[in-house]
Amino acid sequence: MKATPHLDPADLVGIKAALGLDDPGSTLRPIGLRRIDIADDALDRLPEIVRSVRRAGPIVIIGDHVPIIRGGAELKPLVVKMLEPLGIVREVWIGTRGVELHADVATVDSASRASVGAGCVVAVGSGTVCAVAKEASRLAHCPFFAVP
Repeated sequence: MKATPHLDPADLVGIKAALGLDDPGSTLRPIGLRRIDIADDALDRLPEIVRSVRRAGPIVIIGDHVPIIRGGAELKPLVVKMLEPLGIVREVWIGTRGVELHADVATVDSASRASVGAGCVVAVGSGTVCAVAKEASRLAHCPFFAVP
C-alpha cells in the first residue's frame, strides 16, 4: 500500500502540486485561493490581512444569527470591532433567527445586493455562510476572507 503524504493545509503550492492542478489534461481549475492562516493568533492578523488586499469600498461582513463564542466572547461583534478602524464596515446578517440557513437563490441574492461596491467581503460563520459570502464577493469582484 502506498503511503499518502501529509500535506500542510496552508501549503498551497504543495497542495496544488499534489492535486496535479498544472498537469496537462487536468480537469481541475484554480479557485484563486492565495492564503490560509491556521494559528492560535490567526484572528489577530485579520486586520493586517484585510488591509493588504482590500480594494476601495466598505468592508462587508456577512454572517448569520447563530452565536459563535471564542474565548468567552461573541466572535461576530469582535470581528466587526477589529475591522472598524480600517474604514466603513457594512454588517450583513443573512437568514432568519432560529431557522436553518440555506445557500438558496434568495439568500445569495440578498448578500450579493448588500456587497455591491465592497472593497472586500468577510464571512464569519459556517460553511453555508462562507459559500454565500464567497459568491457575493465573486459577483462584487472583490477579495473574500473567511473566518469560520
